Amino acid sequence: MNRTVGWISLVVGVATGLVMGLWSFDGPMTTPAWLGDYGDTARRLARLGHIAFIGLGLINILIAQELPHSGLGTRARRIASRHMNFGNIA
Repeated sequence: MNRTVGWISLVVGVATGLVMGLWSFDGPMTTPAWLGDYGDTARRLARLGHIAFIGLGLINILIAQELPHSGLGTRARRIASRHMNFGNIA
């Protein structure tokens, strides 16, 4: 499940970056009014969310690979897996 959530998060992060790239750096589209200028809080949070989706997705994929080899018990691995998925989605 971690691998699936991680890859979906990675795809969503890249897709939002592609959409945001349409209006960045004098792109083909104008910036939506609700985002404001480059330094406005809403736009900064949109950029932060885009990067967070990519970063957390990568961490989730790495956790999926490393948890089976860790010294944790079955219950602890399950808890770690579920918490990482929750954090990645939330």
